[in-house]
Amino acid sequence: MEEMMLKKFFVASLLTLSTQQAHAFLSTKATLNWLDKGGEQAAAARMYLNGMVEAFWVGSLASQTMGQNGSICFPKSQNLQTEELRLMAVLSLKKALNKFDADGDLAGKASFLKAPVSLSLQMTWQFEFPCG
Repeated sequence: MEEMMLKKFFVASLLTLSTQQAHAFLSTKATLNWLDKGGEQAAAARMYLNGMVEAFWVGSLASQTMGQNGSICFPKSQNLQTEELRLMAVLSLKKALNKFDADGDLAGKASFLKAPVSLSLQMTWQFEFPCG
């Protein structure tokens, strides 16, 4: 049983690392723009986000299963599918942008939009779904 949990944690860690490295090249702004444009770019952005949100989800489940605090802890009662997670991700990113606007933080907003979408989402979800 413990060996199986270790394997799950290892796979989740690898998925998280590989996904974050792959996402280092697409900014938050580009991702959101692609989604808004539709067509092939929107399909690519959806696939891109799908992989990322699944990695965050598996990482959250694995760390909670192992009794460790991860950086993001979705409620155990939620059993979300990839589509729902992706929609949550877009909503979370847009809410963060609205908060920058409400606070009048133009520099923060510019930095957020320029950052890799994986980093922006991780920071956003850490506040929305904290561990501990």
